[in-house]
Amino acid sequence: MTLDGEPPLTLEPRNPPPPPRRRIGGKALLAGVALAGALGIGLGLAARPQLITDLAARTPMAPVAKPAAQPERQMDIVMAELPPAAPPPPAPPLETLPPDMVEAPPPGVAPLPVEPAPAPIPRPAPAAPRAPQAASAPQAPIAPDPTWGERPSFDCRNAASLAEEMVCTDAVLAAADRHMARAYRRAERSGAPIEALREDQDDWLAYREEAALRSPRAVAAAYDRRIGELEAIAAGRARLGGR
Repeated sequence: MTLDGEPPLTLEPRNPPPPPRRRIGGKALLAGVALAGALGIGLGLAARPQLITDLAARTPMAPVAKPAAQPERQMDIVMAELPPAAPPPPAPPLETLPPDMVEAPPPGVAPLPVEPAPAPIPRPAPAAPRAPQAASAPQAPIAPDPTWGERPSFDCRNAASLAEEMVCTDAVLAAADRHMARAYRRAERSGAPIEALREDQDDWLAYREEAALRSPRAVAAAYDRRIGELEAIAAGRARLGGR
């Protein structure tokens, strides 16, 4: 479209076509990739020594010291003493009416009977004092057990052998010794030879000492045997002989 005297109007398209692309050859592309790889390897080798030096230069981090725990504060609790409670106020005294103000019963009405006062409870009479008990007669002191048993035929103060001490401390043996002494006197009065009777008695005393070394029962058996021998001599049924 043209107007008179003006050049013709040219309209440009809204979306111009893109410029033509340059084609890169395969060899140029491979050369670029190889150049980029070589450049990366060189930069890595150059930065490695510096990285090792930086890691060695770093010092280990010192542990952070924890703040010391402060001791717990103890609070002294003081209990305040409560003031003593005030005593309650005294009760007002009871008012009593005088006798003339007491209401009298109306006429014609019998007054109420007055209850008699309760009889006092009888109290038991006090018990009569006990008569003092008569003082009992003092008891005779108990005699201590004698050191020696019942007295044998000899004086225990002159005991000079084990058998004699055993006889003095044993009532059964002391009684057997007295019985033996009586049988010995009867044998003397029976007319037995005195010297032979004494020798036989000495032999028996030695036998009694041997029995005392065994037991009191052995001594009692020796006495029983000797009493039987002396009674047989006194009755004339036996002659003097050894044990």
